[in-house]
Parts: sequence; C-alpha cells; structure tokens
Amino acid sequence: MWKRWADAKQTNAALKRLERWLRAEAKKVNADIEEVEIKGTCLDLTLDGKLAQAVKFGVPAKLPRDVARFSEWQETTVLRVQDLERSQYDVREVEPIVSTLVPVSTKAEMVIEWPVVKPVKAAKREKEAIVAGSVSGKFINEDLLPRDPAAVS
Repeated sequence: MWKRWADAKQTNAALKRLERWLRAEAKKVNADIEEVEIKGTCLDLTLDGKLAQAVKFGVPAKLPRDVARFSEWQETTVLRVQDLERSQYDVREVEPIVSTLVPVSTKAEMVIEWPVVKPVKAAKREKEAIVAGSVSGKFINEDLLPRDPAAVS
C-alpha cells in the first residue's frame, strides 16, 4: 500500500473499501474461499495538543521472512490510497430477489394416533459395566496397583 499524502483515517477507510469490494467480487464469482480480510491497518491516534484523546489500534499483517522470496514480495501489486477512492471500487448493492409467496392450505390435517406400547422390563443385569476414561472419576486404590514395585517402573 502506497500511503503517501494519506493519513491513518484515510488509509484505513481505503483498506475497508478494498475489503468490501473484494468480498463482493468473491461472492460474484462464487469463489471457494472462507473469508476476505485486509490486514495491515494503521494506528489511528487522535491528539489534543500533546495529549492523546483516542487511540484505535491497527491490525498487524504478516510479511514473508524467507530471504529467497524477497524479490517475489517486491513484485507484488502496490495500490495507492487514492486509487482505492475511485469509483471502480464502489460496491453496488444487489437488489434482493423477492420470491412470490405460496398460500398456505387452511384445511385441517389428519392426525394419526399410534398406540402407546409400554416397554417390557429386561432382566436385571448381574453387574454394571465400569466406565473409565480420562475424566471418569474412577479411583485407583491398593487393589488395582501391581504388587511388584518393579512392574510400575
């Protein structure tokens, strides 16, 4: 981003405009991407004389650190803040498609009542299964520990 002659407010507004435009373009072409998000916004500091009145922190961006790819990084697209203020980045709201309503039937629906069947009690189990897991609440006592201390190590 070439930010010459642009302050933080103007730069951040241009980046948000670019983000809205990119999202609209992604939706228009049905792009297989999860989200479009612009990083690298500026710190916006409002001063009153020498006192800070308001601070809006920017969003940091990651840059590649691989020295072998430095020339590739230098050849990426550079946009000027003033370029992003042009009308080609206007996002036109698409008119929502309004579907015609289908009338709902006012006839009474037929209700089928199924007979209620009471469950048959099963024979009582002899012993409950022990459920054990990382948070099962199972306590380890002397009976569960091995008798030979060498087996523990």
